[in-house]
Amino acid sequence: MRGGAMVDAIFGKRRNAVMSTTVAAAVLWVGLVPGLATTRAEGPSAGQTVAAPSGGETLNSMLWLAGQWRSEEGGQLSEETWSVPHGGSMVGMWRLLVDGTPKVIELLSLTVEGDAVVLRLRHFDGRLVAREEKGAPITLKRVQAGAKMAVFESPGASGPLTISYRVEGNDLVGTVKHAGGEPETYRMRRVSLGVTGSIAK
Repeated sequence: MRGGAMVDAIFGKRRNAVMSTTVAAAVLWVGLVPGLATTRAEGPSAGQTVAAPSGGETLNSMLWLAGQWRSEEGGQLSEETWSVPHGGSMVGMWRLLVDGTPKVIELLSLTVEGDAVVLRLRHFDGRLVAREEKGAPITLKRVQAGAKMAVFESPGASGPLTISYRVEGNDLVGTVKHAGGEPETYRMRRVSLGVTGSIAK
């Protein structure tokens, strides 16, 4: 999974990309949003629906993303949570902790805008110092959707940024690809949100 050194390297590349493209690159994963800790590990019920925005599109096709996902390795914790959709939006957050210290926090949102599903994200350090400029979140549009998968893309002066999600069993698998670069793939396990918050087996 994403380690501290890997994340630092990714952020370094992204800071350089901001100077040459209209859209910065982004790390994929998101962390726990306060107030969403009661999200069921199994995700939302099959019958749950979302009120349709005026454009007719909804986030029902993204219900599978809701819940908490986690990876732990070598003193590093990578954790993501998405809320269930409501009113044409979902909210998520990813966090990276190294030896218990927060290093990176990422806030994300999914919104319905007309007939499009839009992913926006911002990055902060452990003290919530922003990495992106005010008023300039990283923005991607969903270009492909299927059963428990979605692909988001944003054009840029030096080529597109692509972020994809898919569920494989109890795992959330994500891929980030920058123009001219190799895909970076990450895997997290769905978490059972009981008293211990342990990873579901």
